[in-house]
Amino acid sequence: MWQHDVVAGLSVAVVTIPQSLAYAQLVGLPPVYGLYASLLPTLIAGLTASSPYIATGPTAIISLLTASVIASPGLLSLSTVIVIAATLALMVGLLQILFGLIKLGLLIRYIARPVVIGFMNAAAIIIAVSQFRVLFGVAPSDGFHFFRELASIIFYIDDINPYTAVFGLFSLVTLYAGKRYLPAVPWVLFVVVITIIVSYTTGFQGAVVGVIPTGFPRIGLSFIDPSLFSLLLVPAILIAFMGCIEGVTVAKSVSGRNSRIRPNNEMISQGYANIAAALSGTLPVAGSYSRTALTASTGARSRLTAVVVVLSVLAALFFASSFLRFLPKATLAAIIIVVVSRLIKLSVLRELIHDYPRDAVVAGATFVASFLFAPNLAYAVLVGVLVSILMLLYRNANPPSQVLYLDIPESYAAADLHFDDYPSNAHVAVVVWDGSITFVNAGAFEDVLLSTLSHEPKVSHVIILGRGINEIDTTGQETIESVYEQLKRSRITLVFSRLRNTPVKRLQESGLYNKIGSEYFFKRANDALASINQGKKT
Repeated sequence: MWQHDVVAGLSVAVVTIPQSLAYAQLVGLPPVYGLYASLLPTLIAGLTASSPYIATGPTAIISLLTASVIASPGLLSLSTVIVIAATLALMVGLLQILFGLIKLGLLIRYIARPVVIGFMNAAAIIIAVSQFRVLFGVAPSDGFHFFRELASIIFYIDDINPYTAVFGLFSLVTLYAGKRYLPAVPWVLFVVVITIIVSYTTGFQGAVVGVIPTGFPRIGLSFIDPSLFSLLLVPAILIAFMGCIEGVTVAKSVSGRNSRIRPNNEMISQGYANIAAALSGTLPVAGSYSRTALTASTGARSRLTAVVVVLSVLAALFFASSFLRFLPKATLAAIIIVVVSRLIKLSVLRELIHDYPRDAVVAGATFVASFLFAPNLAYAVLVGVLVSILMLLYRNANPPSQVLYLDIPESYAAADLHFDDYPSNAHVAVVVWDGSITFVNAGAFEDVLLSTLSHEPKVSHVIILGRGINEIDTTGQETIESVYEQLKRSRITLVFSRLRNTPVKRLQESGLYNKIGSEYFFKRANDALASINQGKKT
């Protein structure tokens, strides 16, 4: 069994090392800090996660969110960037452990899927655009703003370093073409090795990774600045939740039929990993989808895989640092662009527009807000959550309903149903209400019921089919009583059918059940119609 874990661990390490270097570059840290984030954090998460396959370390989305907090790494000293990243990692870890201990893992569900879809697509595009300058060897600007950066691409053509651009474009084309035509080949390792060799042999003078310290990272609390806690609280909460969303989603994607993913346990596990990242003085981490999928697909059987990955990264630090120093940063930029391009799934947005228009509004709002607020992406997620809440309120305020007019049949199944048609012989209006009756939609409920008065003057009974009514609050009870009184004055009898136990109990407790009359509550629509029919004959 251990042979499978060794093979899987080495396969994942081949991808982990260049990706970790690239994500540290994205944040504004020296690339070696990406390797530091793939040591203790990867080991601790690998040993404590509920899934043996999950590969924890630097990821594109969490790195982008971290970079958005630092905002302009090029304008800050290296020591300041390290302190911000490590302090943020500590706060993220503590929050994730707290959330897991008090069983808040289910709160992940309150960040609606359309919010995640809109954010992921926009974030991937933003990350790709942010790497264009590195890809072409153009000097960094004073802070990243998406639309300004996008517009400036055509203006810095004269500033492109042709040698850097060759490395970047070669890596980009090779990774895209190789993945498409020969997916089994480890193309990331290939472009890294080739560009390092060419960079070394040609004496490339462009931006390279540079000196990588040999050995273990320094462990301790010296990287933490408590004075930053209040400033970093909101982004730390966002990163904590987004990290858990990545972790849980990744774990579920590779979980077997007999395995069970526990969101609270995953939160705690990711929290431990982020505390380890903070003590190592590096950036926040999360579960990586691509590396986790690779772990599962290469035959991993146990948690030994994570140990092999960590040992491989350590080997790179001790024995390959003099080799990695010649790696062009343009190659790392190309790796980032290729990885995040797989997160861009505009087809999912098109499906939402076609099949779920309301969800498409939420995803679209988050998508647009991400570009408007970049690099402050925390606000984009908050906009998405707010829009999803508003759409939920709108949906609850206007639940599906239908008024059916019919004559007096012997049974509901045999009734002559009329949709949006008002026959002259209709005496019964059946109101199908598919939602609770609360303060959110009580007004809409009243409008639907009272519409029976204006549409069909011969209606003598209004039956409410209550199978979709799960709750009736105080406002709902007052509305039902008001409708009952208005119908009564018009000599129309209000009847309930198929009402669930909970709403019936609420009406009984308020006294409205007895006021309407227990004889007007029926288990089945047929019983209600039979009673009305009998009353008409007598």
